[in-house]
Amino acid sequence: MFLAVDSVADSLTRALAGETPPTEPTKRAERYDWDSVADQAEKAYERAIDGRW
Repeated sequence: MFLAVDSVADSLTRALAGETPPTEPTKRAERYDWDSVADQAEKAYERAIDGRW
C-alpha cells in the first residue's frame, strides 16, 4: 500500500515541477484501451485453439 502511495506522490511531485511523463500518455492509454485489450485476448484465444500458443 505504501509503495503505491509513494509512487503517486512521486508522480505528482514530478508533474507539479513541470516534468513530462516518461511515456507518451496517449500511447499508454492505447495500451490499456478495452477494445485493444479485447482484441489482444481474442487473438490469444484463437492462437490457443489453433495450437499456435
